[in-house]
Amino acid sequence: MNSNFKRLLAALLALCTIVTTFTFTVAAAEYPDISTVTSATISEIKVNEPLGYKVGQDIVFKFQIKGDSSVVIAPYLYYSAVMDDGRTLTGYVEPVDGAYTVTLEGGLLRPGFVLMTVNACDANKSTLSVPAAYKCGAGAGIDDIQSIYGMPDEYSTHGDFDAFWDKTLEQLDADGGEATIQYIYYCGEYTFSGVTYDCYDVEINCPKDSYYDSINGNWCGTNHTFAYLTIPKGKTDLGFLLQYKGYDWILSAESSYTNITPTSAICDPNKIILSVSPHSIPAPHNVANETNTDYLTTDAKGVSCYKGTYYTSTLKSLYGYTDTHGKNTSENASPYTTYFKYMILRDVQAVNFLKMYFGSTGVSSTVNGVNTSAWAGLWDGTNIKTSGGSQGGFQAIAVAGLVPEVNEVYAGVPWFADQGVTSADSDRYKPTSPRNFPYGEGLRYMDTANLAARINPDCDVTINAGLIDTLVPPSTVM
Repeated sequence: MNSNFKRLLAALLALCTIVTTFTFTVAAAEYPDISTVTSATISEIKVNEPLGYKVGQDIVFKFQIKGDSSVVIAPYLYYSAVMDDGRTLTGYVEPVDGAYTVTLEGGLLRPGFVLMTVNACDANKSTLSVPAAYKCGAGAGIDDIQSIYGMPDEYSTHGDFDAFWDKTLEQLDADGGEATIQYIYYCGEYTFSGVTYDCYDVEINCPKDSYYDSINGNWCGTNHTFAYLTIPKGKTDLGFLLQYKGYDWILSAESSYTNITPTSAICDPNKIILSVSPHSIPAPHNVANETNTDYLTTDAKGVSCYKGTYYTSTLKSLYGYTDTHGKNTSENASPYTTYFKYMILRDVQAVNFLKMYFGSTGVSSTVNGVNTSAWAGLWDGTNIKTSGGSQGGFQAIAVAGLVPEVNEVYAGVPWFADQGVTSADSDRYKPTSPRNFPYGEGLRYMDTANLAARINPDCDVTINAGLIDTLVPPSTVM
């Protein structure tokens, strides 16, 4: 080795030594302890697309705690992951760089969802009162989720699903089912966003069938359809919008129903809107048969009508249904006797009413001083939209499945799919839900997913689901 090469090698070794001595570390960021702030919230940091997981893939959640103005940390974050494969995974994680990562190794064992709940904890792993618990969710293999009970076929106890509904709709007509007005009250003219509307309380004929009188606990004695009708004045070529509600009577800006003020929910300059009572509860001015005077008052015109308390007490009594009303196991054993058959038929009759009175020929009649002949031809003959949320979403889908002319549906977190699931391997059954029903063979014919299968393929359908909804679990919507 010559002397020049030796000197070059020595210089290179010295340089390497110098370079390696210039190492340094960055101190980890320090985050204030949660005890130093007066308020805090937990938030999620998106790691992956929550609906994009595959079955068997690790599902990862990441969280931060934000204090008054910055990120803070608690000693632990407790998590509870309720899985649609029947498992519940729990544990504690500590913060790393101001965030908490929860990894569910192996993810879901079958297509479905996970409901994640997290709480901040102190050093003793006791839950802190601040911040409040945080909930979120994720899904795996969601395109492969199947209904638990499936659609009834010809071998089912009560026969084929489509055959049942075809027969039921035929029976509606055979029982004298013309959707004629039984009662109507003109509420008056209302102006909203520069457009004037005629508004009515209306009661529509919907006949009982031979099974009806044998049913215990049905809410109404007439089975008629009660609704609130809004018609834009001076407009033609109008579409229909049928709003189906869960428990509320109509969509109104006021807590009292005595002087209803239209809102954007019940006023559309391009649509005739019918807001339908799901339980056949009388309209505000339909008080002829009311014997309890404590429920009555007068409106701004001095006309007798129901107080708001009548509706709030009625709706409260219906919440969650009861074992004798809606949840009755003997009723729900057959599609012919279940309460929800009659709810759906009243909803279908609402569409029949609109087509009958606002179609090209209309109906020339005068009821309670209201002449309907001017309504003829106001419908454009094409557009029918059904809309609703939760139980209203169930009704919107049901009507679209039974009335092929419906060409648009909006259903927000539609209820009533997979009712009564109690198998240990499915978290679709939520024991904390007041509206989950004992299984009844008749409910399969009312199942939202089965009714949705009948919707015209050309219909524009929008359905949404909530990842943290335990009343309408997302697996029942998907």
